[in-house]
Order: sequence, then structure tokens, then C-alpha cells
Amino acid sequence: LIMVKLTSDLIADSPQLLNVIRERELCLQNARIHRIENLGTTMDTFETLNFSNNDIVKLENFPLLYRLQTLYMANNRISTVDDSFGASLPYLKTLVLTDNCLAELGELEPLSKLQRLEHLCLIGNPVTRVAHYRDFVIYKIPQVRVLDYKRVRLRERESANAFFTSSDGEEFLKNSVRKATFSMALAFDDESMTDITQEVEDSVESNRTAEQMEMIKEAIENVTSLEELEELKETLARNEVPNGKEKADDVEEMDL
Repeated sequence: LIMVKLTSDLIADSPQLLNVIRERELCLQNARIHRIENLGTTMDTFETLNFSNNDIVKLENFPLLYRLQTLYMANNRISTVDDSFGASLPYLKTLVLTDNCLAELGELEPLSKLQRLEHLCLIGNPVTRVAHYRDFVIYKIPQVRVLDYKRVRLRERESANAFFTSSDGEEFLKNSVRKATFSMALAFDDESMTDITQEVEDSVESNRTAEQMEMIKEAIENVTSLEELEELKETLARNEVPNGKEKADDVEEMDL
């Protein structure tokens, strides 16, 4: 699996155009990008960003982009949305997440912070097969007017509000949040771990011994939560070896 970093050079070299609705669009599709980063180099000059057909697993790391109105993220591997996502894109109107890996209703909660979101597409995500999916989105993200290319009707809003303000609906919402939290802890499937392993290994100093690299890989395989992953990254940033906590340079000196 070849993974490409979204560098400032890649952004600068990617096609830019005036699309059919006369929005300035940056085309980053089909680039094998696995993580969103360095978008600050765009200087907030685009109304549309197209990240379709990449390997992105999480909606995160967006800087504050006032101009962005349309975001295409179809055909990635997105399974989670960062809590800060909505605050970073205050004027986003259209979000296309077709054919991704969002599986639990609670994982859609951060989208409610997109205050101007009007068009949302989640077709092809496992979450669309969950009970009360459409009602949940209509209730939690009331600003959405078109969901999965179908206009939200007044009777749908009334039905969703009636259910989720009932005792059964309130219990359903609580369970949805719990399931989303649990699924995030289990999000490290084989494909995701490939991305994580590559990201961590890229940050590792080149002076690691073969034994140290094996210890690092074992530590990566044992990660079960985002918190543990961050701790591991901090350990490596200090040039320390997981478990042993010994400096790589010190180990090499002892070997000599």
C-alpha cells in the first residue's frame, strides 16, 4: 500500500479550476492521500475542495477556512469525524461523504456543528443501514435541507422531533453515543493500522536498531485507543524506545 503525504508541494502542483457552478476548486482526488494536512498553504482561496478517491480515514486537521463551501470526500475510508471539524469550516454548505466507512450514528454528531450545512450525502456508508438513520440526521443536523439527494420534508422533521423527544428516543440517543465511543476504540483494523504504522515509522529516527524497530512495531500493534497512540508518538518524539524508555543513542553507545 503506497501512501502519499499531502505536502505543500502536492497542493501547489494539483489542478485548480473554475468549476461548473463557478467556484474555485482545488482537485486532490486520486492522489492516494491518507491524511489531511498542510491545508493552511491554500491561504483560504478555494470554495471547493475535492478529496474523492483517496485513503483518508478521519475528517480532521482542517484549518479555519471561511471560503470553503463544498467538500467532496467520496470513496475514502473515513470512519471518524474530529470534534473540531465543524468549527473549522463555518461556511460549508455541501458535504459529500459517499462510500466511506462511517458505521455508527454517534459518529455523525460532529457534523451538527456545521452551522450552514444544507446538502449532505452519506450514501454507501454502513451507518445508512442503522435504524432511525434518516430521522437521526434530520433531528441532530436540522440545518440540512437535502439528505442523500432527497429533500427533507416538514413531516419528516416533525416525526424525527416527536421520536427523539420521547423517552424511547432519548434512550436511543444515549445508546448511539456509547456505540460511537466503543467503535472508535475498535477503529484500528488492519487497513487503518497500516496507515498508523507508516505514520509513526516515518517519524522514527533513522538511527534505530533492528531490535528497537521490532519493539516499536510491537507497541504499535498493541495500540487500542487514540490516547495510547498519542502517548506512543510522544515517546518516539523524545527519541525513546517504547517499554524500555531508553534513548536510542544510549543503546547504540552500549552496543559499541
